[in-house]
Amino acid sequence: MRYASKAMIPLLVLALAVLLARPAQAAESDVLVRQGEALELDKLTEAAGEYAPGDAGAQVDLNEGLQSILDTGSAALWGVVRKAVRSGILLLTVVLLCALGDGAYSGTGFGTSLEIVPIVGALAITAVAVTDVSSLIGMGRQALDSMDSFSKVLLPTLAAATAASGAVTTATVQQVSTVFFVDLLLRLIRQLLLPLVYLYIGLLTAAACLPENRLGAIAEALKKLVTWILTTALLVFTIYLSIVRIISGSADSATVKLLADVTIRHEDYSGIKLEKGNITLDLNGKTLSKSTRDDNVFYARNAVFWLSPPEATTKDEFLAALQTHARLTVQDSSADRSGKIVQPNGGPAVIGALNTILTVNGGTIENASSVDLDDDSHLKPNCAVLLSGGGKAVINGGTLRGMRGVAVTGYITKEVEGLYKDTFGIEGYNNDTYGNELTVTGGNICATSGEGLIVYEKAKKIELSGGTFTTQSNAYSIWVADTKDGEQTFKGDASSLLASGCRYENNGTECVYSEDGKGVTGNATVALRPANEYAYIDKNGNLATQANCTEITERTDDISTPGWYVVKENLTISLLNISITISN
Repeated sequence: MRYASKAMIPLLVLALAVLLARPAQAAESDVLVRQGEALELDKLTEAAGEYAPGDAGAQVDLNEGLQSILDTGSAALWGVVRKAVRSGILLLTVVLLCALGDGAYSGTGFGTSLEIVPIVGALAITAVAVTDVSSLIGMGRQALDSMDSFSKVLLPTLAAATAASGAVTTATVQQVSTVFFVDLLLRLIRQLLLPLVYLYIGLLTAAACLPENRLGAIAEALKKLVTWILTTALLVFTIYLSIVRIISGSADSATVKLLADVTIRHEDYSGIKLEKGNITLDLNGKTLSKSTRDDNVFYARNAVFWLSPPEATTKDEFLAALQTHARLTVQDSSADRSGKIVQPNGGPAVIGALNTILTVNGGTIENASSVDLDDDSHLKPNCAVLLSGGGKAVINGGTLRGMRGVAVTGYITKEVEGLYKDTFGIEGYNNDTYGNELTVTGGNICATSGEGLIVYEKAKKIELSGGTFTTQSNAYSIWVADTKDGEQTFKGDASSLLASGCRYENNGTECVYSEDGKGVTGNATVALRPANEYAYIDKNGNLATQANCTEITERTDDISTPGWYVVKENLTISLLNISITISN
């Protein structure tokens, strides 16, 4: 018991800290006010009023609630301190009594120690520390019970909010899996780990009572077992939730099949905004259209479909938006392929913005209006599909029709890149990273009075390997305009849109470009360039091409078949006893 004086030091320090601690009442109200302003608690109060039963929401005051919690905690603090001091005094008393008993017995001359003293002391200290209702183990059990009850109330609420944002599958999968594993984890702690902790305390007590610390090794092994079980369970729980999030996020998809014609009616003429998820729309031979407007104002929300990530005002929100994908796939399973998406008003029928993907496999997307609201911004042209500021579209089939078929705009300038850097602290927000992307492998892209494809501003990537582009009253079916970025100008080039090995042709004949190379004259179909096609200067001095030429080499022994021949290496041709040497 010679260590009793050392054991008193922590107790004296704790007692001194408790006596010196005083709540700073003068600053509490100011802190609460500043917290309320920073967290915008007034708006949260208003929101709570919408869900409170009856007029209870009018009586809710979060500032008063926070003050009440603080007052309650302050009032309970002294009770907790008193109980802690009481336990400390009891422990100190046990130590002093044990030291007194041990010293008294040693003074009798019968021995240096009485074996019963350490046993009684260990049992007394254990009783004081463990049976106290305010001990850490008791409070831990209460915390687990509170977490269990709170999680069963909170998780369904979060799931409802997630489902309302469009992630129905995520809400279902994550809620079920989280509730299951939280309940499993809490049961593991309550029914296995806590009893093992009590067993560990019992073993330590027994080891203190027995000589030579025979049970100490068993207690240490039990401690490692409890730690390993809890660490492994939490690790598995975290990994599983991460996997579920990935799987459920990718599974936020649905197929919507039209069973009848649908007209979207809304007082402000809004269409369908898709912020996240993977939606496949099967037109099924039916028509999905907007209601007709009688005004000449167009906003992005007026499109039949507006694919756009959630709005962002901070860097974290913007980065989250970049990870939130919205995908819409349009198809038509009807036999006559008569399904349509119709915009009866000026402006695009479908808009694809940053980080969204539109895939058209079938059906018709049409702007049936004769009103064109296009201006210098090129954000509201009359067209079937508009890509603006980082949208992506893949056209594999179907028909896209309007005054213009597909329009591409929204080049990310250096000025905008600098703005995002200054505002959000984001490096590298430029057109090469987040620009528009268009891929066309098939389908009919038709224009009634403009271009089938009009590229107002340079995209990140456009690749045409198929599809037919037609115009009814314009000289060009495809047009690529110049793009200015400060003092730099990117020249439009229609040929740069073609995939490798492809060309524009009409009825088997290669199309003619405009003099500046920006436009493709007349209707055009993107097709593979014919084999063995070579350029030449025709009799009028114009550049022309000829396909299916026969290549002449030193191994060619017959050129009697009528057709076009191309000499690709130095050789001598003998024809009608005349030798012709061709070199260079």
